[in-house]
Amino acid sequence: MIPYQLNFHNIHEIRMGSPFNKASVSLHGSYVPNLEDYEFQDVGLVFGNGRFCALAQWDTTDNEPRFKVWLLDQKNNLTSISQSISGACTSIVEINGKLLIKYWHYDPHTKTGHNEELELQFA
Repeated sequence: MIPYQLNFHNIHEIRMGSPFNKASVSLHGSYVPNLEDYEFQDVGLVFGNGRFCALAQWDTTDNEPRFKVWLLDQKNNLTSISQSISGACTSIVEINGKLLIKYWHYDPHTKTGHNEELELQFA
């Protein structure tokens, strides 16, 4: 197993004036699925001694900002993708084998944005 090496390039705003970016992913390891057909944020994490890589993918199916978290496991050659989450990912942190996702979310009812946290479990 070759430990994952993650880099982002071609980083630019997802929309003009947005504080959030989209980027191309450069990922090296012994298991790398095709990432070219997707738009990713410039947010990711390599952990577990390089066995795992987590990435935030933009979900552009609606006009509302949304994202999904990909978890790549090169020991088992598996890709797991979370449900779509409303908002924009600000960081991914591994704590005791679990992923903590920090993200910004806009509430259209109160017309305010706020920071949220979500612990993701992958099967």
